[in-house]
Amino acid sequence: MLQLLHQNLQQARQYMAPQVNLNQMDLKLKEGFSLYLLQPHSHVSIASHLLPLAEAGQKRWYWVAKTLAEKAAWEYAQENGINLVILHPGFVIGPLLQPTLNTSSQLILNVLSGSQDFRDYQFVDVRDVASAHILAFENPSATGRYILVGTSITHSHLQHILHELYPSLNLPTIGERNPTFQVSKKKAESLGIKFMPLEVSLKDTVESLMQKNFFKLPK
Repeated sequence: MLQLLHQNLQQARQYMAPQVNLNQMDLKLKEGFSLYLLQPHSHVSIASHLLPLAEAGQKRWYWVAKTLAEKAAWEYAQENGINLVILHPGFVIGPLLQPTLNTSSQLILNVLSGSQDFRDYQFVDVRDVASAHILAFENPSATGRYILVGTSITHSHLQHILHELYPSLNLPTIGERNPTFQVSKKKAESLGIKFMPLEVSLKDTVESLMQKNFFKLPK
C-alpha cells in the first residue's frame, strides 16, 4: 500500500508545482492516520451497483476488479483503524506524460476521428486529479470517497466543443440532449479543488495528441 501511495504521488508531482515531503508522508501513514487509494476510471466501480457485473455474456472483469479492490481496502482500513481516503476520477483527460495512448486519450482520439456514440462522459483533468492527491493528503479532515468529475457531457456536446476549438474538424452531428445524470462536485471541492474548464482540458488533450503524432488536424 505504501509503495502504491508513493507511486501515485510521484506521478502527481510531475503534473503539479507544489513539492510533497515524502518523509512526512511515511510518518503520517505509519501513525495510522490515513491511507490514500486512487481508483483510475473508477466511475466503473461507482456504477457497479447499478448494473450487473456480467450481462448478456459480457464479462466486466475490469468493473469487478475495481469493486473488489475498494471492498478489500475498506475491510483493511476497518480492521486496522485507518482513516481511508479514496479518490474516484471519471475519464481522465489532459496532456499526456507517457508515449502511449491510455483509455481516456483513445476516447478523445476516437471522437476526433468521427466516431458516433450516444453515451455521456464524466471528465476530469489529470492536473485536477494530481492536485486532489496532494490536497487530500494535506487536509486532516479528508475522509471517505471523493468523486472527481469536473464536467458531465453528452457525445454531441463534446463534438460541438471540439468543433468550436478546431473549426477544420468535420465531425458528424447527432441530436442534442441533456446528460443522463450529473455528478456533485461539493465534496471534492471541500478539499480545495477548483476544477479546470472542460474547454481547457480538451484543447490541451488535443494539442498533446498532436505533439505525440497520434492525430493531425485536417487541412
